[in-house]
Amino acid sequence: MNLLKDIQKMFGVEKEAPSQDGPLAVYMDPIEYSQLKAIVETLAPRTVLEWGCGGSTRAFLEEFPFIEKLVSFEHNRMWYERVKSLINDPRLELYCVPPAVEEPDMND
Repeated sequence: MNLLKDIQKMFGVEKEAPSQDGPLAVYMDPIEYSQLKAIVETLAPRTVLEWGCGGSTRAFLEEFPFIEKLVSFEHNRMWYERVKSLINDPRLELYCVPPAVEEPDMND
């Protein structure tokens, strides 16, 4: 038995986190995504601040029209450029802020 699958089944999130057609999928764990979505639905913030953009950025802009501004900081220049080219929403303020310390090489 897979504990994560059991928990997902218990909370009704057996499927993967929502993703859009195309190159910007939501990469969060389905439970994590559903928790964030519940918080945003409950609080209905007009402004959202996030560190790290991607599929959930686009999903939140599409799903929550009450969000007037979503400010996102991304550290990876290539990912920033990709997301910037794929999300065309005037409510998004996207900034690339390189890390002060170089990222570790995950291939070592």
